[in-house]
Amino acid sequence: MKTNQLKAGKVMLICGIALISLGAMYFAIAIFAPDLLQVGTPADDILEQEYIIFTGIVCSLIGVVLSFIALPKRAKARRLNSYKDFILISDERDINKLASLVGIPPEQAMIDIYKLIATGILGDAQINHEKRRIERPDVDLAKKIKETQIAEAAAAHMPKQKNISCPGCGVNTVVAENVIAECKYCSSKLTYD
Repeated sequence: MKTNQLKAGKVMLICGIALISLGAMYFAIAIFAPDLLQVGTPADDILEQEYIIFTGIVCSLIGVVLSFIALPKRAKARRLNSYKDFILISDERDINKLASLVGIPPEQAMIDIYKLIATGILGDAQINHEKRRIERPDVDLAKKIKETQIAEAAAAHMPKQKNISCPGCGVNTVVAENVIAECKYCSSKLTYD
């Protein structure tokens, strides 16, 4: 889908990993270096150690939750980006084929493609349920116009042609304007005029 979702998932994952690391660091300090925490009375030191352990637990839990939220978001964003590339760049429109390319069931592909259509990423695309295809009227019309323009341009540059009856043997031969052709049977010269 939008790269914003992919970026959001990546940021959440990085924050989650950072918080897990921070929690692990708090645990390490509280367990392996308790002498760093000795600043006052023994009762204050124990309270400080408990506070550091509690902070480590909270940071680690928040980090784990963020990571678990981020992973499915990133997977979904990657999947939607794959659809977008297959549809817009490769012009693949068959929903069953898109589903197999992305590696998910066709029903989920249909839901995902509806999301891409709803966000406007696929222009004015629609899903043809009978054919299980994506119809893109804007692209189809542009292709048809371009093909017509190419055909008209090619026709404008092609010389005029007509069938000429050979004066020597009577065989019909296609001759182009401004070209002197030769009959393939009797070698008589043929002209467009």
